[in-house]
Amino acid sequence: MEFLAPALVISIITLTLGATFVLRGPLGKALADRIGGRARDDAPIERLNQEVAELRGA
Repeated sequence: MEFLAPALVISIITLTLGATFVLRGPLGKALADRIGGRARDDAPIERLNQEVAELRGA
C-alpha cells in the first residue's frame, strides 16, 4: 500500500491543477453563469418578453 501513496498524491495534484485551469477559463465562467441563472441565451428571451409586455400594454 505504501507504493501507491506517491502515485495517489501526484494524481490528486494533477487533477486539482487541471480543474483549476479549466474552471478559471471561459468554460468556468459559462458554468458560473449557468449556475447563477444568467445563461448566455437568456438575453434574447428577456428582450422578447419585454416586447410582448409592451405590445400587450399598447
